[in-house]
Amino acid sequence: MRHFSGEFEGLRLLMADELDLIAGGEGEDTDDVPEDPWDPCNDRKTDNRAQQLANAMGGMGGISNTEYGAVIYRGNDGQLHTSNILTGDHDSVDGMQSLQQLGLTSWSQVVGVIHSHPTTYIDSNGNTQSGGPVANWDKPSGSDHAYMDFIANQGVSVNNLRQYIYHNGSVSEYIYNQNNNTSLSGDDRWMSSVKSNNYDPNAQCPG
Repeated sequence: MRHFSGEFEGLRLLMADELDLIAGGEGEDTDDVPEDPWDPCNDRKTDNRAQQLANAMGGMGGISNTEYGAVIYRGNDGQLHTSNILTGDHDSVDGMQSLQQLGLTSWSQVVGVIHSHPTTYIDSNGNTQSGGPVANWDKPSGSDHAYMDFIANQGVSVNNLRQYIYHNGSVSEYIYNQNNNTSLSGDDRWMSSVKSNNYDPNAQCPG
């Protein structure tokens, strides 16, 4: 996400044709998909996986000016796993709409999405700047929220769906059901983002 003097230049996780999917054109039929109740143990385990991915992203060398993305999913063995980490550029992660590139077989397996926001930004002249307007870079952009809508449309359990933003060494968690107001514009969605105070990757739970 980029925030300059009140203007929003959104992180693009979705291309225009992928955004069309959110309208329902090619999503899986979710009418008969049972909705799992919120599971606090699952939430802790998802937090743990998100932190593992963040640690890996932080060690990839380009974290200050490159975005990385991955998903957390439940495998056929019932356990949580992490996808391939995809490498983007300074403001996007292409390939996040591809099951093949992520290494998944079904969107319905997804329980969490994590991507990084750099600590540098590209100014109006195309130059890379450090510091700058980073106060809100731990929030999802409007396009980030739109990507989560795309995931939610694929038959996942939205009660347990999480988005994580890794920025400047820290992970912020956003619960999908608290950030799914699609009537808001992109700017309003990022500004109204609700950060969870329940991120705890070190908590233990049975199973």
